[in-house]
Amino acid sequence: MWRHWREQTDGEFDIGAILSQLTRPIPAELTAERIGMGLFDVSAATLEAGMERAIAGDKGTPQPSEGASYAAQFSADDEQLGWDVPAYLFQRRVLALQIFGHPANVVIDGTPYVVQQVQVVPDAPHATPGHVLARSDNS
Repeated sequence: MWRHWREQTDGEFDIGAILSQLTRPIPAELTAERIGMGLFDVSAATLEAGMERAIAGDKGTPQPSEGASYAAQFSADDEQLGWDVPAYLFQRRVLALQIFGHPANVVIDGTPYVVQQVQVVPDAPHATPGHVLARSDNS
């Protein structure tokens, strides 16, 4: 699910009441472009709904104290991906890095690579994660 909200801020922190919150399903076939457009669409809709409430004088809904989280900037360690996660999670990690301009680095057969694209193949043959099953001329 895409989830986005608009809230009042205090300095650098989003601590105020929530003015709008929307969710949307994540598309089955993920690409950086689809994620970008999905985030843009839900952000625009959230901004519009939040602005309407703010202009009407609505103070918003207080944030619950439970479930609070902090999303730190990606680090160099985050850019180094391993093969210890399911394919769908690996794909999402690559896309998250790419959207924010970070490389997704892997090591295959002892050689470092930067991942350009990940496509999850539901019926792929079973193999050890990180094992190369096939290569094309442009890989």
